[in-house]
Amino acid sequence: MILPIYLYGSEVLRQKAAPADLSEKEKITKLVSDMEETLAKSEGCGLAAPQVGESVRILIVDGTGMTDVYPYLADFKRVMINPVILEESEKKCEYSEGCLSIPGIYCDVTRPQSMTVEYYNGDFEKVTETFDKFACRMVQHEMSHLDGDLFVDHVAPIRKKIISKKLMNIAKGKVFARYATKIKETLRLWVHFMRMTYAESITLTSIVTPPTRWAISFRNSLAQTRFLSAATAGHPLRRSTNIL
Repeated sequence: MILPIYLYGSEVLRQKAAPADLSEKEKITKLVSDMEETLAKSEGCGLAAPQVGESVRILIVDGTGMTDVYPYLADFKRVMINPVILEESEKKCEYSEGCLSIPGIYCDVTRPQSMTVEYYNGDFEKVTETFDKFACRMVQHEMSHLDGDLFVDHVAPIRKKIISKKLMNIAKGKVFARYATKIKETLRLWVHFMRMTYAESITLTSIVTPPTRWAISFRNSLAQTRFLSAATAGHPLRRSTNIL
């Protein structure tokens, strides 16, 4: 079953997910199956359970659609239940990231280049595996979701200012996506303000007033988002590597 993807501003995306109960194998298997179907429909390369409204420590990644950019991902498809990071490299690297829960926004994010993770796979077998390059980035991005952490939390302050208006639009459900979305929030705008610096909060305050200016800004932002979605729909690098 295809599930709606929860958007930025939804409370579930900011919660620390609980460990999955491995005794509930049928329930977990059904959730994983629904997540895989949802991911395929959305044309992303990774999905965490909180993104479909389930605050449990389960994620999936699928790099098989990115072999034109990263040939080494030809067989890279994982189901990871209760993943735990055992070790991370000191060396870091930068990739452009996007997120199905934050449509239309892409930012460069720096994370460790490689890491070793212990997890249970789709057959409920314990696995220890080391990831590097973009495979590592895919897993890192999804694991962050399990701790209520989003990639926009790690961007440079100036970049955060630039995208703050778009984030507010997404938090209000004013965004275009080619897949089913949902937002369930509690004081979504206040949560957003609390996560920003004082200077950024002042900027956001000036954006949302007066109402006429807000309406014009939203119209222009929505038009740009739709243009970006249409323009990049057929671009393999933007489509496959950035939407996690």
